[in-house]
Amino acid sequence: MTSKIINRIKFISFNALRQVLISVFTTLIPFLVIYYSEKEIWGEFVSILLFSLIAIQFINWGNKEYLLRTFSETPSEIKNTFSSNLVTRFPLVILFSIIGFSYFKLDYGIYIFLWLLGRFLIHSYEVLVVYEKKFISSTVIESVCFLFFILTFYYFKSDIYLKTLLVLY
Repeated sequence: MTSKIINRIKFISFNALRQVLISVFTTLIPFLVIYYSEKEIWGEFVSILLFSLIAIQFINWGNKEYLLRTFSETPSEIKNTFSSNLVTRFPLVILFSIIGFSYFKLDYGIYIFLWLLGRFLIHSYEVLVVYEKKFISSTVIESVCFLFFILTFYYFKSDIYLKTLLVLY
């Protein structure tokens, strides 16, 4: 096999591993929360989780495909394209945060804003990970973050409340 084919297989494999790990990590969290705390806490958390997932879907609608296509067409303009995309989509983060403030308790609204902002940035930078093919680095970062979550969760496992879970998540 040529080195080009081997590199493609390597990139595809690491991207697949990254996606599987993210799914596994995301699946393990509810089991941990339900096992170490009350089911009601996870039940309350799910409404906030669903709100944030739906908001992020709207905020990032078509973002990845658009940026990957634009980066490929004009690689010299990656910085400008990425920056302008962040600036134009940020008002949607504010809009959904305001909706979160009006729908949930005020102190939860602050966490929802931080959560939406974080997920917005993660999804935005994921485009750069895919474009630059930095799957190994991304996998390491995701694994370290999940390990940090697990360690912190085990530290607080006897005192898990909705607010604690929001901060940890």
